[in-house]
Amino acid sequence: MADFFRFLQGRHPTEVVPADVQRWRDQLRSQRKRPATVSFKLSVVRSFFEYLKAAGIVHLNPASTKLVSPPELPTEPAGRALTAKEVRYLLAGPDREKPEGARDYALMLVMLRLSLRVRSLLTQIFVPEVESREVDNQMQSQRGEGRGLAAPERRERGN
Repeated sequence: MADFFRFLQGRHPTEVVPADVQRWRDQLRSQRKRPATVSFKLSVVRSFFEYLKAAGIVHLNPASTKLVSPPELPTEPAGRALTAKEVRYLLAGPDREKPEGARDYALMLVMLRLSLRVRSLLTQIFVPEVESREVDNQMQSQRGEGRGLAAPERRERGN
């Protein structure tokens, strides 16, 4: 909501019109936000205005889907499942005789059995020792370089 009202330069909610919401949606698209992100942000704004409408503060929801259409979402999922052969190759990679290999094998097994993404695994296991922002920064720096994601180093609490 803060982003939306910052875009509107702090205008009062009663002054917001559908054209404002459309301009914000279009700005999000021009910033190359994914359709799912834009749809989510619009749904938050839409819910906020529904609350104001129910309270009698506004008479019209300017973010209604009838007035501001959300972007079309892709019908196919972004990722794909590994084949059984790819899973076997993946699990054959780590040398389980070494501590690092046993750790990597265990992490991969957890990810495969629970259908976790790398970010989910890292934030579940290393939080609160690792800040979520650190995980994001590390993933961002390694994305597109053809390397795997190294697990962040553990820190003692309070350091």
